[in-house]
Amino acid sequence: MTAATGQILWRLGGTKSSFKLGPGVETAWQHDARMQPDGQITIFDDGSTPPVHPQSRAVRIALDFRAHTARLVLSYTHPNPPLLGASQGNMQTLPNANTVVDYGGVPELTEFSRGGSVLFDAHLPFDMASYRGYRYVWSAQPKAPPAVAAFQNNTAEETVVHMSWNGATGVASWAVLAGKTATSLSVQAKVASTDFETSTILTKSYAYVGVQALDSAGHVLAASPAVAVKSYNASLR
Repeated sequence: MTAATGQILWRLGGTKSSFKLGPGVETAWQHDARMQPDGQITIFDDGSTPPVHPQSRAVRIALDFRAHTARLVLSYTHPNPPLLGASQGNMQTLPNANTVVDYGGVPELTEFSRGGSVLFDAHLPFDMASYRGYRYVWSAQPKAPPAVAAFQNNTAEETVVHMSWNGATGVASWAVLAGKTATSLSVQAKVASTDFETSTILTKSYAYVGVQALDSAGHVLAASPAVAVKSYNASLR
């Protein structure tokens, strides 16, 4: 419709469609219709409540304003298991032409390649629902310092160190410091950041440890306070 008057310029689907729908174009109980920069329309097609399609899908539709036809360009469906969302949901087109689909009433999120291959798939507990799902570049550096915990092994000859920084995105590696006192720590190891929490083993027994979060260039982003190393028996409690 026009922004100035609200006059309807054209309709896609329904009983008064301005376009003849090609095979596979028709949607049911759909959400999140968007006009893309190339003029195509993207829609999350629930196809449910009551069921019209065997499973929900995300579709890309090309409109021909001269011939007044609508053609299905692409359709993305979850391969295994088939998902049928009773409500909500959306479709996001990424800058690299990949597609992110959130299935709404079924709390699943899937990223598809341009050719339709599944690149990423995740879900919330199935007694929940997800209104929308998006993927964006994200950067986070927590206000609190990194956390560290350390324990002696069962023979008290090695020190097991666990470190994390609450999901910070810029951490490439960790410097692990250790010493006899909290004020005499020195770097004993450097380890790659592998997950939300990284662990390593120092081949000697130490009384205190601390860690430094390092970026890809080796610069210190933040440091933990020094903590006392606990005994092996304390680690079992």
